[in-house]
Amino acid sequence: MAVTSGFFNSEDGDRMYDADAVNRFFDGFVTEGVLSSIGDAFNPTPGGGLSIVIGTGKAWYLRTWLYNSTPYSLSFDVPDASFSRYDAVVMEFDKLNRRNTIEVIKGTPSSDPAYPTLIDTDDWVQVPLCYVFIGLNLTELLAGGITSVIGTDTPFCTGLVQQADVTDLYYGWEAQFDNWLLGIEDDLAAIETGTIFNELNSIRALPRPKRNLLINGDFRHLELGDNPVSGFTGSPVYPGVASMWAFNMTNAGTWQLSKTSGPSYPGGAIRCEVTTARATLAADSRFMVSQYIENSRVLGNHAGHSTAQPMTLSFWYRSNFSSGRPVVEVYDLENDKHVGDNWDNDTQNVWQRCEFTMPAQTGDTHPNDNAPGYIVNIWVLAGSNYTGGSALTDVWTAVSQTRRGQSTGNMAATIGNYFEIADVQLEIGTSFVRYHRQGDDEVAAEVRRYIEFEEVYRTIGIATDANTIVIDTRPWKVIKRSDPTLSFSSGFAYDGAGYANFTGAPTIVEYLGNGFLDHDRRANAHIAFPTTETVVAGKAYPVLIADLTIDSRITSF
Repeated sequence: MAVTSGFFNSEDGDRMYDADAVNRFFDGFVTEGVLSSIGDAFNPTPGGGLSIVIGTGKAWYLRTWLYNSTPYSLSFDVPDASFSRYDAVVMEFDKLNRRNTIEVIKGTPSSDPAYPTLIDTDDWVQVPLCYVFIGLNLTELLAGGITSVIGTDTPFCTGLVQQADVTDLYYGWEAQFDNWLLGIEDDLAAIETGTIFNELNSIRALPRPKRNLLINGDFRHLELGDNPVSGFTGSPVYPGVASMWAFNMTNAGTWQLSKTSGPSYPGGAIRCEVTTARATLAADSRFMVSQYIENSRVLGNHAGHSTAQPMTLSFWYRSNFSSGRPVVEVYDLENDKHVGDNWDNDTQNVWQRCEFTMPAQTGDTHPNDNAPGYIVNIWVLAGSNYTGGSALTDVWTAVSQTRRGQSTGNMAATIGNYFEIADVQLEIGTSFVRYHRQGDDEVAAEVRRYIEFEEVYRTIGIATDANTIVIDTRPWKVIKRSDPTLSFSSGFAYDGAGYANFTGAPTIVEYLGNGFLDHDRRANAHIAFPTTETVVAGKAYPVLIADLTIDSRITSF
């Protein structure tokens, strides 16, 4: 029957209603989801060991409800012997069997684990509350391994007035605002002490979606491909294990660099393991994992003004080496100052969260340009050039080389010693907020401002003389930080009869577009490639280039 109505008093049993008819009454009054005002809204927290506690809460799905009146504990199966996985904690609404409950859906162990597939039919649904990463050798769940999806993938219920999701609109407004701001900041700088500048500072102080000042802090994006490095002795400083991260090492033995599972997923961790030991460090020995941050990314900390803000650095760390204390250093390159801290690693082979808050810099300014403003260094070993002074503290002081690595031990002394780092975040404020997990496209766009890679590039080139082919590149994926350097593994022009191979370093002949400011460089270029064979000036040639790399990273360590 298409038309129904109710409710009415029954006369001699002529008005009978089932549960679905009663629950149908709420259609239009409330949407499916979690009731945000009831209890803890099912908030998940670690429960000790391989267990989790789901907070109190109430949810509405399939015209039925589920109510959890007390904290509810769930346990997980032990990790797989070879691979990681992650499990789902779900609310199960089952009209076929007339029951609703909360349970664990076990995932499939894999070298690249994925979320479990959940049931979603007209009469039976599994609605995720959180996903839990079960890494190799895991013995205790930590908060960083629990990814809650309450309020995102699993929405909150809305009432009579359906609220719109303005997330996409917000990002659009933010992009428009940033473009406008870039266009007027030079003019505003001339009236720095005026009312407009103060209002601009107030706007900058508002929370922004991209909280992490570091790029690719969860080591997820691999612009140059997933390339573990064997026999690493310090060169190149960017070995390609994780985009944007430098491995700054001198006279510290030989290491294996790779990606591995972290305490949370997606993302992972970087792992560095000694393969050839160095028993005694040289004076200039050092090993630190580093990332430069250009000045234009850190303007929100208001350095040099009365509204200057503190910053907090946080990350996960695990190692089997407990002699000495690793060091975190934040180096202000504009003002030649640094702050830092060190930490114990008494619990070997166990992930620990490290957190360090540095004070505001009211007297040290940073310009709005593309030069390096800060460098974040995580030191694991240092020779006498970097030790012997007092340990770094949370006070900005003039750089002293003998303080930078003070308290570290010689991790390179024994084959098999290793360290792992995950989820590195530098944010404005005095306390750590849950790691800001960006989408893959967002992270890729930030990385490609500095390094962009094209495995196979086909185009048309014009011979400008007997030994030069010039190509007009397709627009680069994002505007570059600075004038880039170009490299490739092989390339050639072909005229149907023979090949003219490319050799030597390509050069940029002419840029074809500009950014808003000096630190937003051209969008693409004419590039000249020298050839080993003679070509005909003025003739067009099909061109193929392998492993074209467009690099504007900061390399002066």
